[in-house]
Order: sequence, then C-alpha cells, then structure tokens
Amino acid sequence: MAEMHRKQAEGEPTAQAALAASRQSTDVSGVDDEPFERVDPAEVAELAARGARLFDVREPYEWSTGHIADSRLVPLGTLLAEPRRYLLGPGSDPEGGTSRAAVGEAVGVSMNAPTITDRPIVFICAAGIRSALACEMAAAVGFVRVYNLEGGIVGWSSLGYPLE
Repeated sequence: MAEMHRKQAEGEPTAQAALAASRQSTDVSGVDDEPFERVDPAEVAELAARGARLFDVREPYEWSTGHIADSRLVPLGTLLAEPRRYLLGPGSDPEGGTSRAAVGEAVGVSMNAPTITDRPIVFICAAGIRSALACEMAAAVGFVRVYNLEGGIVGWSSLGYPLE
C-alpha cells in the first residue's frame, strides 16, 4: 500500500490508471484515425512470438526495473530525434540512397517482397502514452504494421506477464 502511494506521489501510473488512460481516445469524433493499432498484452505476446520487433521507449532507469524479453530500449527522445536510424537501421534510410526499385532492377529481383517497414513493430512504455507517440513517428517514416501496448508495462505486469 505504501508503495502504491509512493508511486502516485511520484507520478508513476498505477495499473488501473494506466489501463484507463490508454483506453481513452483523443479523437472525440468517434472516428479512429490513428495510424497504429492498440493491443493488449496477450496480443503483444503473440506478435512477439511471430517475430515482431519490440521497442521500449521508456527511460533507462525505468527499463532497469523490468522490461519485456527481446525488447530494445530506445528512449522516446532519442527515437524522435533520429527515427530512421533506430527504426530502419543503418543503410536502409529510404531518403538516403538508391531506391529499392532501382536496386531490384539492377540485380534482376522483384522488389515487391516485404520490407522492414512491413514487419510488425510494437512500442512499449509505462502506460501506453509515450509509446503512442512513438507509433505515430513509426507510421510517419513508413511503417504499416504498428502496434501500441495498451496499458504499457504497468498493464503487462499487472496481468502476470513476465519481465526481465
């Protein structure tokens, strides 16, 4: 009980607050125009098992308290400063070199094969707020299968999913 009060006093979300906050839509028109899908912990576990990349956008001190296996720490500020570097990886910046079509034509290979931007990508934070912003950025650089862990790590762990 004292731990819960400390978390509230320090601004850390409780499990109930995190889940409720992540479910609130910022769109009051009733039209869902987010370029990403909000998913629950069971869906994230399934996506991870099928090879989705997991990015945790919390700060290092938060990460050190526990994180989802195989997730990669990239704090939100870092991600927003250089999204292509962290999401696309070195040498795959679509703005910085020869187009995929030109490369495919040169080597005689169809470039209709899935790309890194087609691979599912899941963003994680404490409550699902910062990760929603990361999802927006991923969509802006071309990712099409973007997911936000609803309720964040707080929701994940409150449902008994493991942390490392």
